[in-house]
Amino acid sequence: MCLSRAFKNYSFPPENPDDAMIKVSVLYPNEEGKTFNISYYRDKHFPLLKQWLGSSCIKAAFEHGHSGRAAGSKAIYITMCHLYFNSMDDFIISFIPHVRKIIYDLQHFTDTTPLFQISEVVS
Repeated sequence: MCLSRAFKNYSFPPENPDDAMIKVSVLYPNEEGKTFNISYYRDKHFPLLKQWLGSSCIKAAFEHGHSGRAAGSKAIYITMCHLYFNSMDDFIISFIPHVRKIIYDLQHFTDTTPLFQISEVVS
């Protein structure tokens, strides 16, 4: 998984690039037989992530899934992390230097393969 190469030539076409707030979502699927250590994520990984991203990350939050659509059903994602940046450039500049550390730390809390989505915040 080489995310730095994925973003090397990334082109983000917002209507007005200066005003395009970016939301990066990292989604950890709740797959059968996979593990996720929420204590490690909460107490170690998430604080490190915020530290590594620095002030470029203007807001960071994560959620721990409890159930799906039907009461008592399994949550689709065990955890979802959302990171907000004022621009795509702010994200890339803060993320790329730390991508190896971020990916390396995954082994300490999960054996799932996270999914990523980058969105333009519209409202």
